[in-house]
Amino acid sequence: MMKKLLYFLPLFFALSANSQVIMDQYTFVRPEAYSITWDTHTSPILQVPSIGDAQAWDYSGITYNGTLIEEYLDVENPNFEGSTNCIEQETVDVQGLSLTGISYFEVNASGYFQTGITANEFKEYIGDAIPAPYGSPNDSIIFEETDIVFAFPWEIVKFPSGYQDQWADTISWKADFVLKLALMGTEPTPGYYKQTAGVISEVVGQGTISLPNGTGTQDFDALLIKTEEFRIDSFYLGDQPAEPSLLNMIGMSQGQDTRIYSYDFFIPQMKSYSLRLYTNATYSEIIYSKFNPDFEEIYLGIENETSTFNIYPNPVHDVLNIETEQNNHNIEILDINGKIILNEISNNTSINISSFASGMYFIRLKGNNKTHIKSFIKQ
Repeated sequence: MMKKLLYFLPLFFALSANSQVIMDQYTFVRPEAYSITWDTHTSPILQVPSIGDAQAWDYSGITYNGTLIEEYLDVENPNFEGSTNCIEQETVDVQGLSLTGISYFEVNASGYFQTGITANEFKEYIGDAIPAPYGSPNDSIIFEETDIVFAFPWEIVKFPSGYQDQWADTISWKADFVLKLALMGTEPTPGYYKQTAGVISEVVGQGTISLPNGTGTQDFDALLIKTEEFRIDSFYLGDQPAEPSLLNMIGMSQGQDTRIYSYDFFIPQMKSYSLRLYTNATYSEIIYSKFNPDFEEIYLGIENETSTFNIYPNPVHDVLNIETEQNNHNIEILDINGKIILNEISNNTSINISSFASGMYFIRLKGNNKTHIKSFIKQ
């Protein structure tokens, strides 16, 4: 861990030049399978971030008292072919009913989308929640297992997006259930739960964020996104909205509106937002936060800290020479935003880059189950 972090520092200090940060399919990285270990904290100890251009956010002193693991997997369900990845056992709290399932996501040139849900079978006995003498031990609500493919993918993040850009999108989906209540007779009543969800986001800040890296403090160019998420619950029996009085009797309500407010920091090449600050409705107080400390997993592909891979000259005008012991290697050149602009498999020991624009680039070399990366300047 220590060697990797030390190897990283020169690379990212070179990146931190207050350049304009853009979210697109190359910088907003979501591999097919990966995991995130979030550090979490429930105390309102963090400051609300400032907004605007050329900001300097200092969160280098954050400490946390909990851990939350999210694991994204390859998509195996043929109904969601084309999705990038999925997360299993995601819990949807439906007014006290903890439904579980799988959520599916896709990254493409237009944005980051949720493409659908697999809802697991779920049964809950609700007789205890019904006032006497109407309740029965056998009263229950049962959700069927089903794949819910959204008619139109739900846009969570729009590409490309930078400072002062904004976007919004909504999605509606439904899951069938059967309601068994003694007060309604002996036959179960079919119905469905409908959720209308939405996201409203605006990039309200651009600048540099200071974060702890395990050995000290590290600065990153970043965007600050202000987000409001909402969810409206509706229940239907047959094709008609369920009576509010009936729902109230079993501890639910029609049209309940749940809102989540947050500030999210985006750093290019991270597999998630690096820091999420959940706030009150006026964005004036932090009530919960999540921090992703795994900077060594930034998706430039640095996997080995020792290397016989060298490049010269650096800076370079026309031809970049490569020294390596690897044979038949894969060579990739990426621009400062992480976009791959050259990709070839060869034994070449030199690359003509005379047509490249001036600036910083990365060369990534893959071979013999190892991956190495170095930065260079094109003059």
